[in-house]
Amino acid sequence: MNQERNELVESEADALLEWVNSCPSVRRTYSQFLDLRDGISISMILNDIDPTNFNLTPVDRSFLSDEDALENLKNIIRAIVHYYDKTRGWELESNIALSSIFLKLLFSFRLIRSNDPEPLVLIIRWVITTILFSEKKRQYITTILSLSSETQFYLQCIIETVMNAFPQDSANSSALSEMHTILEESSISLGNDDASFSILENSRMELRHRFEEEIQQLESKLLQLQQQLSCEKEESESLRRQRDDLQKEVGKLESELRDQRQIVKGLEGNERRLSLKAEEVNSKSNEEIRSLKESNEQLSIKLELYSSENERYLQEIEFLKKSKENEMAQHSVWTDRSTHIQMNLKKLEDEKRKLENEVEILTSEKEYLQKSAEKVNTLQSRLEALKEMESRYQELKQEHEELQSQFSARQIFVQDEISREELKRLREDNGALRGKLEATSLEQEDLQKQLQQLRSENSQLRERSFCCFFFSSTELKSVMRSMEVSPAPAVASDGASLQSMMSPNEQDAETKAKIRRYIVENSDLRLQLQRERQQHEESLKGKELEYEQSKVTLQEEFSKKLAENRELRGAMEEKERDIAGKSEVIADLREVVISQKEMIAKQETAIAEKEKELGEWKERFDGLSKTCDELKRKCDAFEAQAEEDRRKRRQISLNRAVEIDKRVIQREREVMMGNLFQKGNEMYTRVKKKILQESKPVQFLKKSTLYQ
Repeated sequence: MNQERNELVESEADALLEWVNSCPSVRRTYSQFLDLRDGISISMILNDIDPTNFNLTPVDRSFLSDEDALENLKNIIRAIVHYYDKTRGWELESNIALSSIFLKLLFSFRLIRSNDPEPLVLIIRWVITTILFSEKKRQYITTILSLSSETQFYLQCIIETVMNAFPQDSANSSALSEMHTILEESSISLGNDDASFSILENSRMELRHRFEEEIQQLESKLLQLQQQLSCEKEESESLRRQRDDLQKEVGKLESELRDQRQIVKGLEGNERRLSLKAEEVNSKSNEEIRSLKESNEQLSIKLELYSSENERYLQEIEFLKKSKENEMAQHSVWTDRSTHIQMNLKKLEDEKRKLENEVEILTSEKEYLQKSAEKVNTLQSRLEALKEMESRYQELKQEHEELQSQFSARQIFVQDEISREELKRLREDNGALRGKLEATSLEQEDLQKQLQQLRSENSQLRERSFCCFFFSSTELKSVMRSMEVSPAPAVASDGASLQSMMSPNEQDAETKAKIRRYIVENSDLRLQLQRERQQHEESLKGKELEYEQSKVTLQEEFSKKLAENRELRGAMEEKERDIAGKSEVIADLREVVISQKEMIAKQETAIAEKEKELGEWKERFDGLSKTCDELKRKCDAFEAQAEEDRRKRRQISLNRAVEIDKRVIQREREVMMGNLFQKGNEMYTRVKKKILQESKPVQFLKKSTLYQ
C-alpha cells in the first residue's frame, strides 16, 4: 500500500511539475518537482491570478538557502489562508510540515534528503483551487488542455478531490460544472489515443485503493459514533429519571410550603394579639405612673412640713428621743423596701430586654420567611418555564425526526428507481453486446476467407515478382492497396455493425451524463440538508433568545425584591431608633412596675410557652431553609443538566448530518467506481479488439515487403 501511495504521489508531482512549467507567468523551467520548494514560481502564479489579494515578494537570489525557501513557502500559505478567509469564509489548516521537504543533518554528519513532496503537492493543490475561483480560470484551463493526456487526467482528479473537500455551495458547484464542461473536450480526445487504456487502468487501480482506505476510515468512525450514541442514550435516560425525582421532590416541597404559609399566618395573628396586650400594659402603666407622681408630690409636701416641724422640735430633742428611735426603725424598714424595689426593677428591666430581643427575633424570622416564600415562588416560575421549554424542545425534536424519516424514505425511493433504470440499461447493453459478439464471429469467418484468398494471391504475386523486379516499392504498394480494396465491399457491408459497435464516444458520453446527473443530485441533496440545518439552528436560536429574555425578567424581579428588602431594613432601623428614644420613657416606669408582679408572673408563664413554640418554629424553619437550599442546588443542577442535554442533542444532530453526508458520498463513490470499472473493462475490450484487427493487415504488409 505504501509503495502504491508513493508511486501515486510521484506521478501526481510529475503532472504538477509539467503544469507549472507550462504556465505563462513562470519564467523558469524546473527539471525536478522538489526544485519548486523555492516558492518563486508559485508566488508568480498567485500574483498573476489576483494581484490585489496576492502581493507576494519572494526572496530571489542566485544561491537561495533553505531558510529563505521555507520563509517563501510560509508566506504563500499565509496569503492563501487569508485569501480564503476573506473571500469565502473558509478556515484552512496552516500547520503544514514543511521541514520534510528540505535536507536533514544527522548526528553522523551525513546529509539525507527527505524526499517527501506531499506538503508541496498540497500547496499547489490550493493554488489550483484559487485559479478555479479567479477570473483567469479560462486561460489556465486552456493551458491544462495543451498538456499531455496523463497530466490532464491527474490534474482533473486533483481538482475534484480538493473541491469535494471544501464545503459545497452554489459557487463551488458552478466552478465544478464549468471545469467539467471545459475538461470534457480533453477527455473525448483522450478516448481515441492508444495510451489512454494504460492510464485509465492505472487510475482505476489508484482510485480503488484510495476508496478502500477511505471506506475503512469511515467504517471505524461509524463504529465510534454508534458507541457515542449508545452512551448518550444511557445518559439521557438517567437524566430523565433524575428529572422525575426532582419533580416529585418539588411537589413535596410545595405542599410543605403551603403548610408553612398557614403556620406563618397563625404566627402573625399571635403577634398581633401580643402587640395589643403590650399596648394595654403600656396604657395601664402610664395611668399608674400618673398616680405615683401625684402621691410623690403629696409626699414631698409632707416632707417639707415634717422638716419644719423637726426644726421646731429641735429644742425638744431630749424629750423626743423615743419618738426618734421609732422613726429610725421606720426609716430602716423604708430603706429595706427601697432596696427590694430596686432589685425588682432590675429584674423587670432584664425581662423587658428579653421581650424586646424576642420581638426582634420574631420580626427577623418573619422577614426571612417572606424572603424564602418569594424565592420559592421564583423557583416555581423557573420550573414552569423550564417545563414549557422542554415541551417545545420535544415537539421540535419530533418534527426533526419526522423530517429525517421522510428525507431518508425519499432518498431510498430515488436510489431504488435509479438502480432499476440502471439494471434495465445493463440488460439492454448485454443483449446488444451479445448481438455484436455474434456479428464479430461472422466477421472473423469472413476475414479468414479473405486471408485464404490473399494467400493464394500472394503465391501468384511471387510467381510474377521475377517479372516485376524493376517496379518501385511505391507502385507495388499501390497495387497491393488496389487488391485489398477489391474485396472490401463485402467486408464493409459485413463490418458496418463492427464500426457501429466500436464507437466508444457515445457510451462515454452516456457515462459522463450519468456522472453529471449524480453530481447535480448530490448538490441538490446537500442544499436541502443545509436548508434544514439552517432552519433547525434558527429555531434553536429563537429558543435561546426566549430563555435569555425570561432570565433577564427574573433578574429584574430579583433586583426589585432586593430593593424592597433594603427599604424594609431601613424602616426597621428607624423603628429601632424610635425604641432607643423611648428607652428614656421606660426608665420612668421602673417605679410603677412593683404593682405589676402578678401580671408579670402570668406573662412569664405565657412567654415561656411561647419560647417553646418559637424554639419549635426555629427548628422547623431551619429544616425549611435547608430544604430550600437543597432545592436551589437541585434546580441549578437541573439547569446545568438541561444545558448539557441541549449541547449533546446538538452534537447528535450534527453527527447524524455527518453520517447522512458520508452515506451519500459513499453511495456516489460506489456508483463512480462501478462506472469507472465498467468503462475500464469496455475500453480494455475495445482496445484489444482494435489491436487484434489492426495487427493482421500490418503483419501481412510486413511479410509482403520482406518477400520483395
